[in-house]
Amino acid sequence: LGDPVEQRQALGGLSLDFDPRLQDEEFDPRLNGPEYAPSNAGQRREDRKLAAIGIRVAKGVTMHGFALNVNPDNTWFDRIVPCGIRDAGVTSLSNELGREITIEEVLPVAEKHLRDILENAELAPRV
Repeated sequence: LGDPVEQRQALGGLSLDFDPRLQDEEFDPRLNGPEYAPSNAGQRREDRKLAAIGIRVAKGVTMHGFALNVNPDNTWFDRIVPCGIRDAGVTSLSNELGREITIEEVLPVAEKHLRDILENAELAPRV
């Protein structure tokens, strides 16, 4: 439900600031109330993140994972800048579908699709 793509401002790169108030010319303290928190992005018709994918490479070893927001208490996201991305809020499957969703409902579907992707992946040698 975010703004149409053609009306969005240019991204200009992502910031990994943990506190947007520190040395940030764009921060507007008037937008620092609970009504502007990441968990309220849907009410403001802003873009919302439903999931996160993480990859880390350390000493030639990769670690990866993903998180899918099924039905968390999104107000905890109000204390951080999720993924360091300030121009999108946070949502969950339950919020977007307007009904209670459980992990037990989602897990078999996520496992099936993840299995399909990983079993059919074409492995290529490192160049």
